[in-house]
Amino acid sequence: MNTINRDNADRLSVADAKRLILDALPHETSGEVYARINENGEVDFEGPIELREVHGVQIYASFMDCDFLPMCEQLSIQPRMKYRPAFTNYKNATEDDYYTIAHDEFVKYAELFSLSVAVGGTPKQARTGAENSKPVQRSAAPEPQVAPVVATMKKQTLINTLEYEWPTICKDISEATRNGLKNAAHAKHSIWDMDKARAWAVSKGKIKQAAPLHNLAAVWTGTVTRHTIGDE
Repeated sequence: MNTINRDNADRLSVADAKRLILDALPHETSGEVYARINENGEVDFEGPIELREVHGVQIYASFMDCDFLPMCEQLSIQPRMKYRPAFTNYKNATEDDYYTIAHDEFVKYAELFSLSVAVGGTPKQARTGAENSKPVQRSAAPEPQVAPVVATMKKQTLINTLEYEWPTICKDISEATRNGLKNAAHAKHSIWDMDKARAWAVSKGKIKQAAPLHNLAAVWTGTVTRHTIGDE
């Protein structure tokens, strides 16, 4: 059984819990399917199809986010909002940096993947399987451009996150069209940019209590890449 080493037994964010587990899990052999795309932009199943073996793939990462919530229900794990622990309405991976779990809950989570957790001492190097795996064999293709991460969330989540330091947030959002908040921070229907909303509040003198911000980390639900034979 591989071991995850932690410096302490403090609560940790859901994002860190997932990262520690993925770092300790092995990379495996998977496959990529190549096919032609027809003039309608669809896969041509009547044309040539090729399956290529790929080594050193982190298969677990593809399912980590979608399986986390049902896993919490099965193991009685209760993520709590970092700044407002009374809130337990974790919804999905977009909130991973804002919610935390207890150390003993993390231990139960790790056990699902046959991993143990140790606190303190000299860290042991967890086997990842990458040392013995062959180099990843992929077709030569330009790396995709990664867009900057933006902390966006629904209105109620925005309110829950910021009202402890922004007392008038409910009133300001209800008047967002008139006071300029909508133009400054409204991303799309029911979705708000937290950093821009808080910046607007700071500029209007709405923030009553200084508090550090924790930017939302990029969430990776597994890379899905569409290849065509013509790419080579």
